[in-house]
Amino acid sequence: MSASRRRARARAGGFTLLELIAALAIGSVVLAALAGLIRNVGLSFEAGTRGVSNAERVMLAAERMTADFASARYLQRAVDGQVKSMFVGGPKKVAFVGAAAVAAGPQGDEVVVFEVEEAGDTARLVRRRARWLGHRTSLADVKPVDAVILLEGRLQIAFGYADRSLVWKDRWLDAPDLPRYVRLVLRDRATGAAALPPLDFPIRSDAPPLCSKAEATPACIPAAQQPQQAAPAAPAPAGGSSQR
Repeated sequence: MSASRRRARARAGGFTLLELIAALAIGSVVLAALAGLIRNVGLSFEAGTRGVSNAERVMLAAERMTADFASARYLQRAVDGQVKSMFVGGPKKVAFVGAAAVAAGPQGDEVVVFEVEEAGDTARLVRRRARWLGHRTSLADVKPVDAVILLEGRLQIAFGYADRSLVWKDRWLDAPDLPRYVRLVLRDRATGAAALPPLDFPIRSDAPPLCSKAEATPACIPAAQQPQQAAPAAPAPAGGSSQR
């Protein structure tokens, strides 16, 4: 048998060692590339799912807060001879009396508290509620329960407050009236950039309950809420010429 015929028969029986090593190397490269592709697709899917979940959570939180702030009651309490509203707001906490009960049972007035709680790099916006026991009860004495986490993440969360003049401040303390708007600001903790535009919640109650009585007069409306009259024009100087 010639040498060429023996090589042909050996080649017909399978791969050589060199061919087998080359095939394994090519297969390893293909498998590694496929694994990387699957991982990238998985991460993209997870990020997209997380983004949709966060967007839904923000939307639900905004709906809950809109209903709560819209139900805020215009209640006042005399403290040391001064009339103060039953609304206390700071950069990390706001408490007020509202009528938006979300639990089973009698749906009377309740104290609603939104508070920012921080643990490390994570911040939470938590809603709590408590039964409102009447004007003699201070908001500081209320012990809210039924904690519900509205938002959570690597965020900086803060509240702001404004009256009808839209002058924003980070506190609403010892004021006789309620703010006109409450603002929720969300920023990325790492960069400080806005995570989304500020969320402004209007407070619709702008007068105490006594204004609803038949004998009520315009004097019951807080001065800050009354429409401002235009300032009278200055009289023209003698001689009929206007001052320049």
